[in-house]
Amino acid sequence: RHQPSGRSVCIVLLDPEACRRIEVWTDIVRRTAAAHEARNPITSRTWALEHVGPQRFIVCEDIVGPSLAEEFTARGPLPVAEAGPLMVAIAGAVAELHRLGTVHGGLSLDAVRREAPSGRVRLMQFPLVADPHAVPLRPPLDSPEEIRKLGTRACFIAPELLLPGSRSDARSDVYALGCLFHTLLVGAPPCWQGDAERSLSQAAFIGPPPLGPPQVPIEVATLISYMVARDPAARYPTAAEAADAIAVCLGMPPVSPTLPPQRPAIAAAATVPEPAPPPLAAPTAAQPVSPAQPRSE
Repeated sequence: RHQPSGRSVCIVLLDPEACRRIEVWTDIVRRTAAAHEARNPITSRTWALEHVGPQRFIVCEDIVGPSLAEEFTARGPLPVAEAGPLMVAIAGAVAELHRLGTVHGGLSLDAVRREAPSGRVRLMQFPLVADPHAVPLRPPLDSPEEIRKLGTRACFIAPELLLPGSRSDARSDVYALGCLFHTLLVGAPPCWQGDAERSLSQAAFIGPPPLGPPQVPIEVATLISYMVARDPAARYPTAAEAADAIAVCLGMPPVSPTLPPQRPAIAAAATVPEPAPPPLAAPTAAQPVSPAQPRSE
């Protein structure tokens, strides 16, 4: 329980040694600030970056409920009339993150939950979807063990992220959104070959299988094909454009007019030199170490 706000919260503990690295600490502070500003109602709340003695941690919303991955096991594919509006909402939430200068970087069925008891769909965001110490932000692909642990999440990783030195960006988020839309309509992740390694190879060299009638209307199938193109340049460049395209396809209002103004990308500035974090002090009461403060709902 977070005493300053009185909320029941989730605490993400940070590695004190990793936080001594200026590029890691700078990225954590900036990502926490951007996540804190996100106001989309389906996005999980990130409230504060604090420390007690040597331990630094991020305070965020505790969302209880099954993931879409668990829900799909029992339910199967969704009709376009249900999957489409759900994708507009999810893409709109990711689009807000892009406008705030950050990316999601961990989209999959596991990142979307059905909140209990309300039944609302909620999108998990930083720091709940990926290693908060990862600089640059990219999927865990550095060892066979990390790849094996991905499971079906591998089906949402854009092919260009397999290249050394790559980083998650807006176009890789768009790819993951397209894969999520594909999954909702078909009932199975695209390119899944039974294990993560073979699924990554399938995505890199062949790509997701094309969709079409009668299962998926041709206009929806064409839209998804743009989102999951193997060449990043062939995709919608941002989640806002992808969300607007889905909305127009369904006869819904566009998402982009509701979004905040575009800000410079955080990832591009993650290594700008800044003062190193102060030496870790003796234990004290919890105190914020960034502008991000708990806010009332």
